Amino acid sequence: EINSTVQVTTHQVRLDSDNAIQLLGNSDVVIDASDNFLSRHCISAASKQLGIPHIWAAVLGYEAQMTVFYSGHGPVYEDLYPFPPKNQQSCVDAGVLGPVVAMAAAMMATETIKLLTGLGNPLIGTVAVYDFISGCWEYLPLEPSLSCTSKVCGD
Repeated sequence: EINSTVQVTTHQVRLDSDNAIQLLGNSDVVIDASDNFLSRHCISAASKQLGIPHIWAAVLGYEAQMTVFYSGHGPVYEDLYPFPPKNQQSCVDAGVLGPVVAMAAAMMATETIKLLTGLGNPLIGTVAVYDFISGCWEYLPLEPSLSCTSKVCGD
């Protein structure tokens, strides 16, 4: 049974390295739908320091990627993207298809429920990639990296 007294807290401020710990400190899980490397890095560093799961998804064009990062239990964001991507397309340039965004959001909600209720196995150590054109999901293994430096990971 899902807890009907769950509280969702939103903050109408720009997340950065100065306020991430304060903003995320009372959270049981972080759901990250941010659209840039700096925000994702701040969320990852704070989640790691706080010891809470970081559910991440990204969409571009006809593709969605989604996983659960959880320091101490599996990989973190920097294991997937240790450095800012070069020449990264933006959603403004490439566009996004609404149903792909909805698919990513549904997956994030499902992973949140799994983490908070203990149902099933969360996608820790697996990146789910959805291709709208083929209609297929691909599941890619992701291991914690020994090269994830303390500077990158925010230790």
